[in-house]
Amino acid sequence: MVRLSKKGWNNVLIFSMLLMIMIFNGMHKKLGGGESTDTNVLLLPENSLVLTLNIGDIAIERIGQGWRAKPAIDMDMAQLTDLMARWKAYTAQWQMDDSEAKVMTKGKMPQFIVIASLAGKTDGAVYAFYPQLEEVWIHDQFAQRWLKAPASMMSELLPKAFHTEL
Repeated sequence: MVRLSKKGWNNVLIFSMLLMIMIFNGMHKKLGGGESTDTNVLLLPENSLVLTLNIGDIAIERIGQGWRAKPAIDMDMAQLTDLMARWKAYTAQWQMDDSEAKVMTKGKMPQFIVIASLAGKTDGAVYAFYPQLEEVWIHDQFAQRWLKAPASMMSELLPKAFHTEL
């Protein structure tokens, strides 16, 4: 039997526990519990409370349970509420390869920049929209990721005032 002092046995115990933690940490990734294979992600952070959504020079603001647009646009409160619900529920495809997105948008200015002011966050979530032929590339500067969505999403997420510009 190995004769160690109490301090020596404590060190053996500590190092063996650290080794076990490293082994278990590595095992869960190899068994499929690592990276998520779901490439569809919510555009806005989950469970976030949107206070204001700035699309170009239009600001859609929360007023109690409803919404209003400044300056006034051709949408009533129910339509604005529906628009904001679509923003909260919209999922886009996560583009894991950032280099492809950077090549596709290099030298191009975004057609739209949307800034979402979220409750509890000091900085707004900034989304730059780069329409391509069949899809739209979205740079989510809040989460530092690139997303892509079908071109039809522009008409779903933008007020009617912007539909003539598409």
